[in-house]
Amino acid sequence: MARLHLTVFTRLLAVLLQILPATAVVPPSTAHACTSGLRSYDFIIVGGGTAGLAVATRLSQRLPTSCVLVIEAGQDGRTEPGIFIPGKKGSTIGTKYDWNLTTVAQSEANNRVIGMTRGKVLGGSSALNLMTWDRGSIKDYDAWEELGNPGWNWKTIQAAMLKVENFVPSPEYVGGGVGKGGIIQTLMNRILPTHQLTFIPTLNALGVKKNLASLDGHPIGVMRQPTNIRLKDYTRSYSTSYLNAAGKNPVLLLNKRVTKVNFVGTTASGITLEDGTVISATKEVILSAGSFQSPGLLELSGIGNSAVLAAAGVRKVISDLPGVGENLQDHTRIQSSYKLLPNFLSFDRLRINATYAALQLALYNSHLTSAYDYTGSGYAYLNWSQVSASTNSDLLALARKSANLSNPIDAKKLAYLSDPKLTPLQSQLEIIFSDGYTGVKGYPAADAPLFGSEFFSLLAASVHPFGRGSVHVKSTNINTPPAIDPKYLQNPYDLHSMIVAAKFMRTIASAAPMSGIWTTEYEPGAAVATDKDWEAYARANTLSIYHPVGTCAMLPRKDGGVVDSKLRVYGVSHLRVVDASIIPIIPGAHIQTAVYGVAEMAADIIVAAWNSNSFSKFYVLETWLTMGESPPPYPGPSAQLPINHVTSILPLDADLVALSHPHILLISIIKSVDGLSATVVHYWTARSPMASITIYSQLGINSFQYVRNFRELGTFILPTGIEPSDVHQCLTSLITESPTVSSDPEIIPHIVAHLSSLPQNKGLSVQLFSIPVFGSSAEELLAGGPIPRWKWAKPTSVYGQKSGSWEVELGKAIEDGEWSAGKDLQILVKGVPEGNADY
Repeated sequence: MARLHLTVFTRLLAVLLQILPATAVVPPSTAHACTSGLRSYDFIIVGGGTAGLAVATRLSQRLPTSCVLVIEAGQDGRTEPGIFIPGKKGSTIGTKYDWNLTTVAQSEANNRVIGMTRGKVLGGSSALNLMTWDRGSIKDYDAWEELGNPGWNWKTIQAAMLKVENFVPSPEYVGGGVGKGGIIQTLMNRILPTHQLTFIPTLNALGVKKNLASLDGHPIGVMRQPTNIRLKDYTRSYSTSYLNAAGKNPVLLLNKRVTKVNFVGTTASGITLEDGTVISATKEVILSAGSFQSPGLLELSGIGNSAVLAAAGVRKVISDLPGVGENLQDHTRIQSSYKLLPNFLSFDRLRINATYAALQLALYNSHLTSAYDYTGSGYAYLNWSQVSASTNSDLLALARKSANLSNPIDAKKLAYLSDPKLTPLQSQLEIIFSDGYTGVKGYPAADAPLFGSEFFSLLAASVHPFGRGSVHVKSTNINTPPAIDPKYLQNPYDLHSMIVAAKFMRTIASAAPMSGIWTTEYEPGAAVATDKDWEAYARANTLSIYHPVGTCAMLPRKDGGVVDSKLRVYGVSHLRVVDASIIPIIPGAHIQTAVYGVAEMAADIIVAAWNSNSFSKFYVLETWLTMGESPPPYPGPSAQLPINHVTSILPLDADLVALSHPHILLISIIKSVDGLSATVVHYWTARSPMASITIYSQLGINSFQYVRNFRELGTFILPTGIEPSDVHQCLTSLITESPTVSSDPEIIPHIVAHLSSLPQNKGLSVQLFSIPVFGSSAEELLAGGPIPRWKWAKPTSVYGQKSGSWEVELGKAIEDGEWSAGKDLQILVKGVPEGNADY
């Protein structure tokens, strides 16, 4: 048979997904279906912590027919007083609710092994943290997008963070940037130690202004910060609160450890528990195990640096992804403490006076103001110039010497210090007023002269350190703790910043009016005086403030990224990471609000990827399909892209077989998370092709994703005189001439209604379908830019068998290709850039 040369020009209508309002209603048919003990769920979330419970709840609200399994290694601690009573903050550190992880010996910190507290309990670290509720600067979050993550910026992340919270108004906070109606309740602490009243005036005297709107992207200044406490009963408000808003479709599986993610090829299919139980995920596996366990689970599952995997004994490599476990960033802290004058009472009395502690607990349990209400609320965020001009100059010089400018994260942090437009707005140093003793030295022993004394402490943290460490598994035994190496103080900038911070706390304490509330500097003590003394003190006393991020970084793969901007793990499909580990660059603030924001944004992304109901904005795109070697009519370059999935699912009207031209125009409704996504081409022919088929498109290379379902719009008769080759022009006119093409979600029904109104006894018969697909953002539409190219080579086997060869220059092979036995061919394509997978 002669070689066919056929070109079909189509105009495909692309529609963007509109996020639907959340709902907690679960249909009765599904309310009882999601139970424990099943061997298959739609979504499996590994980790019931800060992000995990938030994501589970949002999925349950907005995908009410999906079953969501949350697996948590710890127990339910909601009745634990050490968790829910604010004033008992910190009492659960080192207990069964803590993973009790430690670093490897830190060579520049006197070879100390430093504790790394992480929550091993329902609620994760939101159950153990000190309940600070703050935010970094606008540029802290804009940096995420600038590092290669479209859609992740201050505007979007702030909106997600505000969605989380319900702030109780206070005269201590008068600006914007606080949320209303969210699940996590926040307020200004109702109890304030008398001596803390000196904190803000003292910083004012040192030139630091009071900030009454610190959560609105402008943190510089001294202030009281909100804390996440429920006003009704004055208990910790944390991620377990999300469960109260969830439907009945989330299932909690507590006290169970996941040992690995299972794969079929490179598609995540479920998980294996420590006892060997295998549970399948029909849609996605979502890792929310935190900055230490999420990268570890990836490595144990065969995803990571192949050398690290081999050293740990992981034999099967699913995806060689060197960024896994790297880019560990954390805030380091150092502390000082001061013995109060006898007329001041601190919260140390709760630990040294049992009678007083019992009285305060009774007040708390009676819902009266008590010492157990206190969480700490005095904060200051400064840039180095506010410490001194020489400090700023010295640290900038060190940063310039030690920054690796080939690394975009180092380059960004250096810009915070050197760009005159950024420097005044970016915090570099955090100072916290903490009532009671906090430090390395320890509270005075019972036989010590100072036992029974009451203290206050100052804590300082360097919030944009240059050190970046790693966390990796050491063996395939899930119970072997990972090797955590944050590389504290190894960067000269980081060491000097701790020295400066320690000195500056003495400056604060020695300034009026704070200087009038204490008698003795207990730690570091008057003996620490010279530069050499301060360096020794920094090396011996620097600790973590427990803000690890970045170990599954959301970055381009070439920059060490582990997940893309949709939180999908590179090189595999149906696997996402949603927790602090995806944060690419540490913000100049505590990370709690950012992690909640990540969870809310992730939920939007995931829901959009699996929702098929709502549409809004329109784009019109051109696609060409050719058979044989005919070149595309589009003059631009052809960028090759492999195909990952082909399936034959669309039924065709038998009357169409008689068409002289073997093609049908398909109007394809295309949905995405937050922008343009994909074009699906449906091609039908009455004869099996004798040549290869190549599809050309003007879409960006991340545009194609898996097709899950379709809707038949009907068979229509076009006006008389429309030939098969003119079908695209006819429908294009209907699309482009519509006055509502850019905003009307009902454009497809309008077109269908118009076609239905035409005379039905003459003209060409066409069959239309709408097919929802999910994908990348509208910004990836490249007008006149690269054209992804898909090519189906002529099958080598007998027609009717599931076979066929695909060109795989970029490394992906076809899954489930099907040729119908000499009749019709329908192609639904999914393009996958090398090392990435959309689904």
